[in-house]
Amino acid sequence: MSIHQLISFIELSSDLKHSIELHQPLKEPSDDTSSPLVLPESIALFLSRATKIPLELIGDCWYTLRDIVWTTGPDKQHQDCAAEAFRVHGWDLGTMSLTLYPPSKYCINSDCLKTAALKQAEPRQIIIHMLDQGTLPAWAVHLSCKKCHCHYHYNYVVHSNAQHRTYYPGVPDYLQVADHQFVDIHLAKLWTNQHLLGS
Repeated sequence: MSIHQLISFIELSSDLKHSIELHQPLKEPSDDTSSPLVLPESIALFLSRATKIPLELIGDCWYTLRDIVWTTGPDKQHQDCAAEAFRVHGWDLGTMSLTLYPPSKYCINSDCLKTAALKQAEPRQIIIHMLDQGTLPAWAVHLSCKKCHCHYHYNYVVHSNAQHRTYYPGVPDYLQVADHQFVDIHLAKLWTNQHLLGS
C-alpha cells in the first residue's frame, strides 16, 4: 500500500464523515469527538474502488486511520480529484461528492427533550449547479426528531403540523431554487453581477 493511497483514503473518508456517522448505531449521549468503529458497506466499497486498496484491507485502514480522518477537515485543493473519484467510483453506489445535511444533527427545538443525535434520515436526490464543476448529482438529507416531529432540512426546519418553514440564520453555501435543485452561492453571485452589469 502506497502513501498516496493512504492520503487518498483519509481525504475521501473525511468528505464522507456525515454519511459514515449517520449509519452508526444510536449512542446516548452522542460523542462528537469519537470516530465510529466501522464503515458502512457501501462506503467501504467506494473507498476500495477509489483508492485501489483491496476491500479486505479497508476495515484495517479505517481502524488505524479513523481518528485522523475524524479530525481532518475538507481540503479544497483536492476537490477536483475527489469529485472525479466520486463520479467514477461512487455514483453507481449512491455515494456522491456532495451531500447536504442540516446544520445541526441534534433537535434544536427548545421544547424538545431529545438529547441524542437525530438518526431518522430521509435522503433525496438533487442537482447542484456549481461555478467550478458544472452540474453535479448530490443528496440532500433531512433529519427528523421522533419526539417533537420537527423535520430538519439543509436550509430550514418545519414542524409536521406547521404551515410554514423557519429558515436558519445566514446565507447557506447552496441556495435551493426548486424542490430538487440547488445553486452554489458563488454561481448565484456571478449571475447577479452579470445581470447588474449587463443592463
